[in-house]
Amino acid sequence: MPQPRPVRGGAGRTDAAGFEYPASGQWDAGWQPTPADLNGDGKADLFLLNTAGTYVSALSRATGGFDYVAGQGPAGFSAVAGDFNHDGRGDVFLYASATGD
Repeated sequence: MPQPRPVRGGAGRTDAAGFEYPASGQWDAGWQPTPADLNGDGKADLFLLNTAGTYVSALSRATGGFDYVAGQGPAGFSAVAGDFNHDGRGDVFLYASATGD
């Protein structure tokens, strides 16, 4: 199955969240996919962040596919995943290397 990419409209199949599934499976420029088990269910989820600060958490469903949660944060950040607080669930750390934030 092709990987979803956060785009609006265009060619390809688009789901209810507005994500287009292109035949090529390539991400649009500016989006950083970060894999992590964000909800602790043992399934790989994705945290997607773009340079404008828009983010999407794509949470894997037990039956296949994803549930999406989107929001807006500050621009210019990057993401790295890990279990930073040692609770067994994936965490996402945002940082701005240009400013040290």
